[in-house]
Amino acid sequence: MTEHSETLAQTSGTDTVSASDSQGRLTRLDKLWVVSIFAAIFCIYKAPFWIDSYLGSLPYARSVLFTATGALLMGALPFAAGKRWPRLAAYRADWLPRKWSDLPWFLLLLVVFLLVGGLITYVLERFDLWIPKTGVLKSVHSPAPWLILCQALLVIVAATATQEIFWRGYALAQLEKIFSKTTALFLQAILFAAAHSYPLGESFRVFALGLLLGSWRQRRRSLLPIVVLHVAFNALALGPFYYKSYQKAGNQFLRSVPSQLKSLGIDLEPVMQEIRTNPRCKEIDHLLQKPARTAIPGIIQYLGDPNENVRLWATTVLWKCYGRKGQSYYGDALESDNPRIVEEIIAVIGFARCRELLPEVRETIMESSSLRVQISGIFTLDMLDDVEGLRQIAREHPSEKTRRAAEVHLKLMTELDGENKDIAERAPPTEQ
Repeated sequence: MTEHSETLAQTSGTDTVSASDSQGRLTRLDKLWVVSIFAAIFCIYKAPFWIDSYLGSLPYARSVLFTATGALLMGALPFAAGKRWPRLAAYRADWLPRKWSDLPWFLLLLVVFLLVGGLITYVLERFDLWIPKTGVLKSVHSPAPWLILCQALLVIVAATATQEIFWRGYALAQLEKIFSKTTALFLQAILFAAAHSYPLGESFRVFALGLLLGSWRQRRRSLLPIVVLHVAFNALALGPFYYKSYQKAGNQFLRSVPSQLKSLGIDLEPVMQEIRTNPRCKEIDHLLQKPARTAIPGIIQYLGDPNENVRLWATTVLWKCYGRKGQSYYGDALESDNPRIVEEIIAVIGFARCRELLPEVRETIMESSSLRVQISGIFTLDMLDDVEGLRQIAREHPSEKTRRAAEVHLKLMTELDGENKDIAERAPPTEQ
């Protein structure tokens, strides 16, 4: 072990005894205390993440603060416990490899991590299997780009490093005091996966990651290489989503629109305040942490909520987060027995520019007995420039009000097209 590693081990208040020696020297009461200290540290460092998840996702700056707090506690609490209870909570903080012959193994493992991480990123994006909260929901709220950058650095670098300190440095050492090395290895990987609260498919990936990193820790002892590996893996898995969020942050969707409307005498601040505090809006936020195949049908159900602002938020999230990717789900929702869901999903189809669903929208307008559904459909046909659809409604719909509404939209579209042609004809010819 290097001199630097020995110094770190001494400052963290650690023993040099092996796992089997520790098991022999600890009584049952001691082992109970080991578990209690471990559980207390886990709950304390997870508290900011749980609170943030419960409160929802507004504002973004709060999530950044809570992430930073959780990461700090994750790294600091094991160190403090090791100093306070050296025999019951100590762990070795070996950072650098004991032998430089470990370097080739590290480089090989790094290449494997990069290849596997890249493959997983491709699969997740290609088949839309996992959409992280940070990569989608935050882009809806349009925070400042520097906040997204801070969150990315915290999640990919800082929190990842402290995770290795906690799970492979501290937790694995504590479990080895109670169980055999093999049992401790598998148990810490299981707990590591469970702590992430991911869907089942993602949890298997995290479990395998914990198993691999834990094996390195047991065999090679050094923490720094597995921190580098974990950071590289998360950068590949999460980096593309943060990059997309960073790009989308420029649209200022929920920050610029209220201010623009306020200049026209329309104040949306009460609406935004309710969205921030309404429990059902928070439930919509939580659904965005799930795969699209689970999240989209769940959010669609909120389109039928009695609260208009909840429906507004569900519509906004479907449009901004999923857009055209949710077309198959939108088509199914058009057959709902709840006219509110049908009315709102027609608006989502228009905002998301789902032209493939125009035949279904026309059919819904013709068959629905709800005037609100019919008018919402006409607005969507207008939004998607479906002149033929508007002519069909104006000609064949049994309701006179609906026919007249379609005629008005057709007239407006015709006048607008005429104005555009006049502008084009008066425009000076471009130089060749």
